[in-house]
Amino acid sequence: MSKKLIGVIVAAAVAVVAALVIVQLVNKDEGPTASKFQETATEVEALLKGIPQNGAVLGNPDAPVTLVEYVDYKCPFCAAAATGPVKQVITDYVKPGKVKIELRPIRLGAAAGEGSRLGPDSERGALAGLAVAKQNKLWQYTEILFANQGNENEEWITDAVVEDLVAASGADVERWKQDYAGDAVVDEMFDNENKATASGYTGTPWFEATGPGGTKTFSESEDYGVFQENLDAVAAEQ
Repeated sequence: MSKKLIGVIVAAAVAVVAALVIVQLVNKDEGPTASKFQETATEVEALLKGIPQNGAVLGNPDAPVTLVEYVDYKCPFCAAAATGPVKQVITDYVKPGKVKIELRPIRLGAAAGEGSRLGPDSERGALAGLAVAKQNKLWQYTEILFANQGNENEEWITDAVVEDLVAASGADVERWKQDYAGDAVVDEMFDNENKATASGYTGTPWFEATGPGGTKTFSESEDYGVFQENLDAVAAEQ
């Protein structure tokens, strides 16, 4: 399905609010800005330094445990997880090669081909992230975005914002624009949403940990102990 066809669904709404959103982004002191993205990028690079990335996957490809994370970029609980326990998981489990994390951007509440519960810019954020994943910069993009997340009740993930995020991530912006305009990222988003539904997800963030000890699914935002319990359980040989 063409990304242009998806755009038709939301075009009218976007046109109505576009001017207002731009004014809000310019005037809102605590809103996401290019300068804040660049400031956050330094901290994010320190967090991810030395960890291999391959598309949406962060960590050693031979890690015995895989943690799949489904996120909606407008979801405040996803931001709480990203800026809290997921950072600790990266430090304690991913850097030592115990776990690899696969990030799957989706639109909260959406089945393939349907709209997002959090607005059309939820879709925009997901497609932009999947496009930058083709340059192995999805985790930079994601961590920078969540550290500067806007209001979930406002449409703030504009094309200008995602372009600034991509620039801050260190990706080639012109190459990203081509991937962002293509159909492949739409198919990937739909596939992620179908997989989320198949896994029984009840909301975002949703996690699926798989290892020698089996599979555990859980939804958590701030309790690092929940991550430890599930990751250690699936890491254990049965």
